Amino acid sequence: MKAFETRPYRYYPGANLYVERQAYVFDLVEAPQGRGLDRAREAVEEVFPGLLKPEPDGPAALFANTLLHDLKMDINLSVDRCCVRRREKGWRIAVECVDRRITERCVDAVEAWFNAAEDGRRHDFGKVFGELQQKFDRSLLGGPTIYSLYEGARKRRIGWI
Repeated sequence: MKAFETRPYRYYPGANLYVERQAYVFDLVEAPQGRGLDRAREAVEEVFPGLLKPEPDGPAALFANTLLHDLKMDINLSVDRCCVRRREKGWRIAVECVDRRITERCVDAVEAWFNAAEDGRRHDFGKVFGELQQKFDRSLLGGPTIYSLYEGARKRRIGWI
């Protein structure tokens, strides 16, 4: 059984209840046995040293911080907004997103990585992340010119598309 499971919730194309920008919102549900994320934390620290400083406050913060780091696509995209809210069964996490499909794939990739780590299975996250970067490069905003226009508009609070 999975240690954690994500459940898609909703994509918001603009400001919403969670973050001031377009966002992908989903629920993160912990398995009933509540194993935590000790092995996942170790896996994250191995692949992204220093990402967990300061120590995330609980499993949802660990998931959200890792996801935000991945959404930057290793080219420092301006993705920095997130909201984590405790719910009766798990957490609702909202992350700022540039591309809905890439964000959904990143959520799935982090979920698979964390669950593999918690089960003691090998998971080549570097390979998966490389594939996600290639998909982003081929997306509408993947080119440096279009993304810089998007980022400039966002920083100046100019509406986008």
